[in-house]
Amino acid sequence: MKAAGFFTLLVLLFLSTGGPAWADSKSSLVAPVPFNWLVLSPIPVLPVGHSESPDEVAQKKAFATDLLIAQGGEGRIDPQAGRKVSVNGVEREWRAVDPVADQISLNTAERKDNFEIAYAATDFEVPSDTEALLGVGSDDAVKVWLNGTLVHEKWAPRPVQLDEDIVAVQLKAGKNTLRLKVQNISGSWGFACRLMDENLKAKRLVAVAQTGDLGALKELIGRGFNLQARTQDGLTPYLAARLWGQKQVAEFLAQQGADVHAPPPALMSLVDAIMKEWVTPDSPGAGVAIIEKGKVVFEKGYGLANLEYGVPVKPETVFHVASVSKQFTAMAVVLLEAEGKLSIDDDIHKVLPELPDYGAKITIRNLLQHTSGIRDQWQTLALAGWNLQDVITQDQILRLLFRQKELNFPPGSMHNYSNGGFTLLAEIVTRVSGKPFPQFCAERIFVPLGMAHTHFHQDLTQLVPGRAYSYNKSGSGYAAAPLNYANVGATSLFTTAGDLVEWLDNFRSGKVGGPAAVALLQESCVLKDGKKIDYGLGVALGDYRGLHTISHGGADAGYRSEVLWFPGQQWGVAVVGNQGDFNPYAVARAVAAVCLYDQMSPVEAKPATVDRKFITLEPKELEKFVGNYPLPQIGQSIQLVVENGKLWAAGPIKPPLELRPIGPAQFYLRELQAEIEFLPQGAAGMRVKITQPGAVNEGERGASAGPVESDLSQYVGSYWSEELETQYTLFVRDGKLRGVHAHHGEFALSPTIRDQFSSELWFAPEVKYFRDAAGKIAGLTLGGGRVTAVKFTRK
Repeated sequence: MKAAGFFTLLVLLFLSTGGPAWADSKSSLVAPVPFNWLVLSPIPVLPVGHSESPDEVAQKKAFATDLLIAQGGEGRIDPQAGRKVSVNGVEREWRAVDPVADQISLNTAERKDNFEIAYAATDFEVPSDTEALLGVGSDDAVKVWLNGTLVHEKWAPRPVQLDEDIVAVQLKAGKNTLRLKVQNISGSWGFACRLMDENLKAKRLVAVAQTGDLGALKELIGRGFNLQARTQDGLTPYLAARLWGQKQVAEFLAQQGADVHAPPPALMSLVDAIMKEWVTPDSPGAGVAIIEKGKVVFEKGYGLANLEYGVPVKPETVFHVASVSKQFTAMAVVLLEAEGKLSIDDDIHKVLPELPDYGAKITIRNLLQHTSGIRDQWQTLALAGWNLQDVITQDQILRLLFRQKELNFPPGSMHNYSNGGFTLLAEIVTRVSGKPFPQFCAERIFVPLGMAHTHFHQDLTQLVPGRAYSYNKSGSGYAAAPLNYANVGATSLFTTAGDLVEWLDNFRSGKVGGPAAVALLQESCVLKDGKKIDYGLGVALGDYRGLHTISHGGADAGYRSEVLWFPGQQWGVAVVGNQGDFNPYAVARAVAAVCLYDQMSPVEAKPATVDRKFITLEPKELEKFVGNYPLPQIGQSIQLVVENGKLWAAGPIKPPLELRPIGPAQFYLRELQAEIEFLPQGAAGMRVKITQPGAVNEGERGASAGPVESDLSQYVGSYWSEELETQYTLFVRDGKLRGVHAHHGEFALSPTIRDQFSSELWFAPEVKYFRDAAGKIAGLTLGGGRVTAVKFTRK
């Protein structure tokens, strides 16, 4: 899809904001030295007793303050495992962490990991005085002391990346000490610090060439990095630039004398190199398969299918692939149309008379293309009080959908992803074919394509030989992420990477459905206003580096999956995994890049860094931008508030992000790399335009924008939904409005504009009150995203 989600944090550019200048002489080779780290954490940025989120001034003040002065100072502390020290009046203990890990996680399962500080220490020895390079990465800010001297300091909101900062240091013969201070803003955090040998230097050079950062590449080469070096996987910087389409970097390296004739590594080595960045032998795993012109040319498993028993992922390991299921549901419908048993332009009430009459025709095509207005089932279930780890059956979802009183929008007017629509499609297939949906798909799709390890999993108790189990990160380790779905259509396809590429090849062969069915799946969605959407029937239609693609991804619990087909090249890749932070979308495109690099367009050169000059605006000037701005293109909204004299994107965004003014009505949001412009509309209206790399989103402020009501007592009460058969109770505590639900517990609400609040519930980010003719609160709506608004009446 071309429109990127506004709240998706982008990878920040490589920016060097601190550390010593490059030394004039070349660094000596340093053999790998394992660091045995001791860590002291977590230390809150604000002292105990402060519940508010610290602003940037408070964060930087904490970063500049030596919290260990009583123990000898940050850079000279001499810790021991188990030793307890007092920091800000609270006793904390130094603990040992994995001595062989290059990247140290500071996450814990018990807390939110927001606005915290950690100290880390290690001692090591070298046989002689040696020039060396330290590779440092951090989330977010970091200071590094070597032998008591500060050698590196950086303040930059960023994820941990190995060797992102290269620091030249002088080691002394015998014992050396490293001390780090790491400070986190929000979310997961950690650090990386290691001495770089020639292999690590080659890896860093290759990584920079791959991302196209020419400035960083020149810096590394100027420091003496060998541009001819090969990684253990056989990649040189020039080959990396060629394979990943970095034309400008490749040309520069060729001019510098890089070997342009060196052959690339074998396919298996290239895929192995990609997977090493995501999966280790003892982590949750993944499966990858590649097909070209009808022949499977690669199939391999990585990591573990089951952590408890140490079972490795094999090519035949079965994964749940979530929304990748949808294209199979779509094909089932198309096969029934080919037999004359239905038309995709039929009104769905013809088969599903239980659905209420919404006053507008909803077609099967609307369901297939997410333009029906039917609410998403997961968000609706959560609103009704369900936990998504509950056992959720097909009948339970259907009962909920058949009770839906209103649509999200008129059918055909919008494209808004709906899992509920695909559950209805599975029911349509069952009723029209006279066979259970899993049986129909097995007989008509899986068996003809030779997908021997594939089935739709509707029976929770069904045994699945070779199944991979689902995991999420938890602290420095992993936790089980149970998936108890017993429903099909939108999800619950169990399969292997190898089986999935056999399906992808059907876009070439038409073995199932023939050319007509394959073509129908690829018919682009066209809205009533004529706008074309890059989505067909259960598949996403797009382009990758100049080549047309058919794809879809999936994510449920800790399962992650992606299928990617290039029809012009008759080439496809399937990636499946069982770890929540695994990114199959990125992996699939990386694999495609190294296989089809000579047919792809180069990547656009990175734009030069913009030197923005920020200005100061008075609070009264900022107040005119306050409000809730729906962004219809992506089904999200941005809520803006003024606090402490600054404009913030607040509400569901945790922590709030500052919009820094660069003009009277222009702002920059650094964390999202977003240019934000406000455009007055009429007497009191306001429109926002948000420009990010690869995406532009616009929206008008809610019509009811106005001052937030100071009297919160008017919102207190119990609110009942007849449709969902559930109740939420709102009350005031300590001057703030809060809510409670029997299953979800308490949650906080933050005012945005008059009669509107944002909540911290993922399934109800927008809370809007409505009034009766007398002006009194009559009820509220909960929703946002894939469920626009469900009505609750005041009891």
